[in-house]
Amino acid sequence: MIVSGSDEAGRGSVIGPLVIATVTINQEDEEKFKEIGVKDSKKLSPRKREVISKVIKENCISYKVSYLKPKVIDSYVWKRIKMKTLNYLEAKVISRHIIKLSPDIAYVDSPYSKPETFKVMIKKLIGNKNTKIFSANKAEDKWVEVACASIIAKVERDKAVRKIAKKYGFFGSGYPSDKRTRNFLRKVISKSDKCDFVRWSWKTIDKLSLRQLKLTEK
Repeated sequence: MIVSGSDEAGRGSVIGPLVIATVTINQEDEEKFKEIGVKDSKKLSPRKREVISKVIKENCISYKVSYLKPKVIDSYVWKRIKMKTLNYLEAKVISRHIIKLSPDIAYVDSPYSKPETFKVMIKKLIGNKNTKIFSANKAEDKWVEVACASIIAKVERDKAVRKIAKKYGFFGSGYPSDKRTRNFLRKVISKSDKCDFVRWSWKTIDKLSLRQLKLTEK
Protein backbone atom coordinates (compact mmCIF):
# COMPACT_ATOMS: atom_id res chain seq x y z
CA MET A 1 0.00 0.00 0.00
CA ILE A 2 1.33 3.44 -0.95
CA VAL A 3 1.06 6.05 1.79
CA SER A 4 1.87 9.76 1.61
CA GLY A 5 2.60 12.49 4.13
CA SER A 6 2.34 16.25 3.60
CA ASP A 7 3.73 19.13 5.63
CA GLU A 8 4.94 22.71 5.23
CA ALA A 9 7.79 24.95 6.32
CA GLY A 10 7.82 28.72 6.70
CA ARG A 11 4.12 29.31 7.22
CA GLY A 12 4.59 31.99 9.88
CA SER A 13 7.60 33.67 8.32
CA VAL A 14 7.34 37.22 7.01
CA ILE A 15 10.18 36.63 4.55
CA GLY A 16 10.57 34.01 1.85
CA PRO A 17 8.37 31.26 0.41
CA LEU A 18 6.02 28.84 2.09
CA VAL A 19 7.32 25.42 1.10
CA ILE A 20 4.99 22.41 0.98
CA ALA A 21 6.24 18.86 0.50
CA THR A 22 4.54 15.51 0.01
CA VAL A 23 6.37 12.19 0.23
CA THR A 24 5.08 8.73 -0.71
CA ILE A 25 6.48 5.47 0.67
CA ASN A 26 5.43 1.83 0.94
CA GLN A 27 3.54 1.39 4.19
CA GLU A 28 5.69 -1.65 4.98
CA ASP A 29 8.78 0.61 4.96
CA GLU A 30 7.61 2.88 7.79
CA GLU A 31 9.95 1.30 10.34
CA LYS A 32 12.89 1.63 7.97
CA PHE A 33 12.40 5.39 7.79
CA LYS A 34 12.12 5.63 11.56
CA GLU A 35 15.39 3.71 11.88
CA ILE A 36 17.28 6.21 9.72
CA GLY A 37 16.26 8.97 12.13
CA VAL A 38 13.17 10.47 10.51
CA LYS A 39 11.27 12.66 12.98
CA ASP A 40 9.79 16.15 13.20
CA SER A 41 12.26 18.47 11.41
CA LYS A 42 12.25 20.86 14.38
CA LYS A 43 13.86 18.12 16.49
CA LEU A 44 16.84 17.78 14.13
CA SER A 45 19.88 19.99 13.58
CA PRO A 46 20.17 21.73 10.18
CA ARG A 47 23.03 19.41 9.16
CA LYS A 48 21.12 16.30 10.23
CA ARG A 49 18.05 17.47 8.31
CA GLU A 50 20.09 17.83 5.12
CA VAL A 51 21.58 14.36 5.46
CA ILE A 52 18.25 12.68 6.22
CA SER A 53 16.46 14.66 3.50
CA LYS A 54 18.83 13.18 0.94
CA VAL A 55 18.26 9.65 2.28
CA ILE A 56 14.47 10.15 2.17
CA LYS A 57 14.62 11.28 -1.47
CA GLU A 58 16.74 8.25 -2.37
CA ASN A 59 14.49 5.72 -0.61
CA CYS A 60 10.93 7.01 -0.99
CA ILE A 61 8.70 6.08 -3.92
CA SER A 62 8.21 9.69 -4.95
CA TYR A 63 8.05 13.22 -3.59
CA LYS A 64 6.84 16.62 -4.67
CA VAL A 65 7.79 20.09 -3.44
CA SER A 66 5.96 23.38 -4.08
CA TYR A 67 7.34 26.85 -3.38
CA LEU A 68 4.66 29.47 -2.74
CA LYS A 69 6.07 32.94 -3.30
CA PRO A 70 5.08 35.86 -1.02
CA LYS A 71 3.10 37.43 -3.88
CA VAL A 72 0.83 34.37 -4.06
CA ILE A 73 0.52 34.19 -0.26
CA ASP A 74 -0.37 37.90 -0.09
CA SER A 75 -3.14 37.48 -2.67
CA TYR A 76 -4.87 34.90 -0.46
CA VAL A 77 -4.29 36.68 2.86
CA TRP A 78 -5.57 40.02 1.55
CA LYS A 79 -8.60 38.80 -0.41
CA ARG A 80 -10.16 36.22 1.93
CA ILE A 81 -12.82 35.48 -0.69
CA LYS A 82 -15.12 32.52 0.03
CA MET A 83 -12.76 30.69 2.36
CA LYS A 84 -9.79 31.35 0.05
CA THR A 85 -7.42 31.92 2.94
CA LEU A 86 -3.86 30.73 3.51
CA ASN A 87 -5.30 27.45 4.83
CA TYR A 88 -7.22 27.02 1.59
CA LEU A 89 -4.09 27.70 -0.44
CA GLU A 90 -2.22 25.05 1.53
CA ALA A 91 -5.05 22.55 1.01
CA LYS A 92 -5.09 23.35 -2.69
CA VAL A 93 -1.38 22.60 -3.10
CA ILE A 94 -1.52 19.40 -1.04
CA SER A 95 -4.51 18.26 -3.10
CA ARG A 96 -2.51 18.73 -6.30
CA HIS A 97 0.30 16.67 -4.81
CA ILE A 98 -2.12 13.89 -3.86
CA ILE A 99 -3.70 13.85 -7.32
CA LYS A 100 -0.25 13.70 -8.94
CA LEU A 101 1.29 11.06 -6.64
CA SER A 102 -1.84 8.88 -6.22
CA PRO A 103 -1.32 7.38 -2.74
CA ASP A 104 -3.83 4.93 -1.28
CA ILE A 105 -3.69 6.82 2.03
CA ALA A 106 -2.67 10.45 2.61
CA TYR A 107 -1.65 11.84 5.99
CA VAL A 108 -1.65 15.64 6.30
CA ASP A 109 -0.69 18.09 9.00
CA SER A 110 -3.63 20.37 9.78
CA PRO A 111 -3.36 24.16 10.24
CA TYR A 112 -6.83 24.09 11.83
CA SER A 113 -7.38 23.29 15.50
CA LYS A 114 -10.07 20.89 14.25
CA PRO A 115 -8.25 18.65 11.73
CA GLU A 116 -11.53 17.38 10.30
CA THR A 117 -12.00 20.82 8.68
CA PHE A 118 -8.78 20.45 6.70
CA LYS A 119 -9.59 16.84 5.80
CA VAL A 120 -12.99 17.81 4.36
CA MET A 121 -11.42 20.70 2.43
CA ILE A 122 -8.85 18.41 0.81
CA LYS A 123 -11.44 15.72 0.04
CA LYS A 124 -13.49 18.28 -1.88
CA LEU A 125 -10.45 19.48 -3.79
CA ILE A 126 -9.29 16.01 -4.89
CA GLY A 127 -12.77 15.16 -6.15
CA ASN A 128 -13.40 11.51 -7.01
CA LYS A 129 -9.87 10.37 -6.19
CA ASN A 130 -10.02 7.18 -4.09
CA THR A 131 -7.41 8.29 -1.58
CA LYS A 132 -8.25 8.03 2.11
CA ILE A 133 -7.37 11.28 3.88
CA PHE A 134 -6.29 11.50 7.51
CA SER A 135 -5.50 14.82 9.17
CA ALA A 136 -4.08 15.70 12.58
CA ASN A 137 -2.38 18.48 14.52
CA LYS A 138 1.36 17.84 14.94
CA ALA A 139 0.99 15.05 12.40
CA GLU A 140 4.77 14.85 12.01
CA ASP A 141 4.89 13.28 15.49
CA LYS A 142 2.15 10.79 14.60
CA TRP A 143 3.06 9.58 11.12
CA VAL A 144 6.58 9.04 9.77
CA GLU A 145 5.38 9.95 6.27
CA VAL A 146 4.53 13.46 7.46
CA ALA A 147 7.87 13.67 9.28
CA CYS A 148 9.57 12.86 5.96
CA ALA A 149 7.68 15.70 4.30
CA SER A 150 8.48 18.00 7.21
CA ILE A 151 12.22 17.41 6.77
CA ILE A 152 12.24 17.93 3.01
CA ALA A 153 10.09 21.07 3.27
CA LYS A 154 12.36 22.56 5.94
CA VAL A 155 15.58 21.82 4.02
CA GLU A 156 14.17 23.30 0.80
CA ARG A 157 12.86 26.36 2.66
CA ASP A 158 16.29 26.90 4.28
CA LYS A 159 17.93 26.79 0.84
CA ALA A 160 15.52 29.43 -0.47
CA VAL A 161 16.14 31.66 2.56
CA ARG A 162 19.92 31.41 2.14
CA LYS A 163 19.60 32.58 -1.47
CA ILE A 164 17.61 35.63 -0.35
CA ALA A 165 20.11 36.45 2.40
CA LYS A 166 23.02 36.12 -0.02
CA LYS A 167 21.43 38.67 -2.34
CA TYR A 168 19.91 41.14 0.13
CA GLY A 169 21.89 40.66 3.34
CA PHE A 170 21.37 38.80 6.61
CA PHE A 171 17.90 39.17 8.15
CA GLY A 172 17.82 36.60 10.94
CA SER A 173 15.29 33.79 10.93
CA GLY A 174 12.71 35.62 8.81
CA TYR A 175 10.05 35.31 11.53
CA PRO A 176 8.25 38.33 13.08
CA SER A 177 9.44 37.46 16.60
CA ASP A 178 13.08 37.89 15.53
CA LYS A 179 14.43 41.39 16.28
CA ARG A 180 17.00 41.04 13.49
CA THR A 181 14.20 40.35 11.02
CA ARG A 182 12.18 43.37 12.18
CA ASN A 183 15.23 45.64 11.91
CA PHE A 184 15.84 44.39 8.38
CA LEU A 185 12.21 44.99 7.43
CA ARG A 186 12.36 48.59 8.66
CA LYS A 187 15.05 49.22 6.08
CA VAL A 188 13.10 47.74 3.17
CA ILE A 189 9.57 49.00 3.89
CA SER A 190 10.06 51.93 1.51
CA LYS A 191 11.21 49.56 -1.26
CA SER A 192 8.18 47.28 -1.48
CA ASP A 193 8.26 47.32 -5.29
CA LYS A 194 11.72 45.74 -5.27
CA CYS A 195 11.39 43.32 -2.36
CA ASP A 196 9.25 40.49 -3.72
CA PHE A 197 10.63 38.17 -1.03
CA VAL A 198 8.61 39.93 1.71
CA ARG A 199 5.03 39.00 2.66
CA TRP A 200 3.50 42.46 2.67
CA SER A 201 0.14 41.17 3.90
CA TRP A 202 1.59 40.26 7.31
CA LYS A 203 0.45 42.37 10.29
CA THR A 204 4.10 42.83 11.22
CA ILE A 205 4.53 45.01 8.12
CA ASP A 206 1.55 47.21 9.08
CA LYS A 207 2.95 47.71 12.58
CA LEU A 208 6.43 48.55 11.34
CA SER A 209 5.09 50.85 8.61
CA LEU A 210 3.02 52.81 11.13
CA ARG A 211 5.97 53.09 13.50
CA GLN A 212 8.19 54.24 10.62
CA LEU A 213 5.63 56.88 9.64
CA LYS A 214 5.48 58.25 13.19
CA LEU A 215 9.28 58.48 13.35
CA THR A 216 9.32 60.34 10.03
CA GLU A 217 6.74 62.84 11.25
CA LYS A 218 8.78 63.76 14.36
